[in-house]
Amino acid sequence: SSSSSLSSSSSRKREQRQRRRPKNGLNTLGVEVAALHHEQQLDTDRRRENERENRVAIQQKYALEKLRLLEELHSLRNILEKERAENAQSMGRLRVEMEKAH
Repeated sequence: SSSSSLSSSSSRKREQRQRRRPKNGLNTLGVEVAALHHEQQLDTDRRRENERENRVAIQQKYALEKLRLLEELHSLRNILEKERAENAQSMGRLRVEMEKAH
């Protein structure tokens, strides 16, 4: 969608240039070419900036997802350690009960 808006913007500018063009068009051809080149450079710069912004947004999205996953992993580790400790206590109590039974 951004490329279509760029091309429609370029075609509008082209029409404006043609309306401004004086009747002795040959001596202004260099100016026309320079203006067109400048427009193309602006379009290229705009496209590169959009691509860079998209890359940064994607990198930020993945960084946030990585952080969320690390927090989830930390939480699961805490739960696991707590369950291991509870199991160790239960096993200790069972051992005591079994020794009493013998």
